[in-house]
Amino acid sequence: MNTAAAPVCLARAEPRRGRRLPPITLPPAFEAFCLLHHDTYQRYAHLHGAPEAVPRAFGDLATQWQTLLTRRDLTAHAWQTFARYIPRPVPPIAACPGPYDALVLHHQLGCTPAGIAETLGVGLHTVHWWLSHPPSPGTARTAHSPRSGRPVHTGDA
Repeated sequence: MNTAAAPVCLARAEPRRGRRLPPITLPPAFEAFCLLHHDTYQRYAHLHGAPEAVPRAFGDLATQWQTLLTRRDLTAHAWQTFARYIPRPVPPIAACPGPYDALVLHHQLGCTPAGIAETLGVGLHTVHWWLSHPPSPGTARTAHSPRSGRPVHTGDA
């Protein structure tokens, strides 16, 4: 990253003997994304015993960044990319990633509903629904929008 205070979003492999790696210049928008989401992602990863998830996910995002900037669901896609590196616990609620993630972020990490919506890339009304109607064991991986009643994909496991 270009600033000393910025979190380390990307892990770099140690160079081979005698080789120096060129400096990495990241787009300012990506640096801003890292600054905004790094702490929450890191806390969530540590809670699930997967601290390596953040640099891996952010590395994936960095390689796709220019394309991601054209997506309306950038933060949702970023969370889904990150979530692929998180081992899911055995409880049946974990089969519903969106509600599960919202519950963990809220109850275990102390995130506000607005912060959860921003992190997961979903609407605030969806987060409120997930927090007030947690999935029961055996619930399918698709939730329904509280406004439209239409199925809403809740993310990848």
